[in-house]
Amino acid sequence: MKFIQFKDALKEFTVFSLNDIKLVDPHFHRRRLIEWQEKGYIKKIAKGCYIFSNLTVDENVLFKIADMEKAVLDFFYLHPELKSKSDIISLRFNEGAFKKKFMWK
Repeated sequence: MKFIQFKDALKEFTVFSLNDIKLVDPHFHRRRLIEWQEKGYIKKIAKGCYIFSNLTVDENVLFKIADMEKAVLDFFYLHPELKSKSDIISLRFNEGAFKKKFMWK
């Protein structure tokens, strides 16, 4: 697939991923993405997320990128804003505390 065909197929996408590319061309090879990055046609935002380099990054684009990352986190049930609780359990038996509690000698 040539870049012009690629760009025409994905012109609707602000941010696109490898899965989006595979929907358009199932035989697409990843090496093309690296070549196009080196030539400056596309920019890598995060692992597997790309934008076209002629796209001006403004507030709306940043919101779309953040929304895409949130969707990925939601898909894998990873919510960084949620606080988690952890309990520490020891396998060592504390004999002194046990004797004090039950008054054994």
